Amino acid sequence: MILGSCSDEPGASAGPVPCSSCTIPGGWLDQAGLDRPGNKEIQLQLFWDYQFNLDVYPDFQRYLRQHQPPTLVT
Repeated sequence: MILGSCSDEPGASAGPVPCSSCTIPGGWLDQAGLDRPGNKEIQLQLFWDYQFNLDVYPDFQRYLRQHQPPTLVT
């Protein structure tokens, strides 16, 4: 399936399972957000940037150890 595209036509999904907006109640709301102009480029940039997160993990860990911010775990 192409990022940010969906169709309820048979075969529109990537494989034998229909796309999420066709199977999840209210999923069309998610798809409406994905279909906004320019969103595809934003999502692709975020995906690209994930590779650089590992470089700053030590900084995150150092901050969390030093400052111990309140955390809510549910």
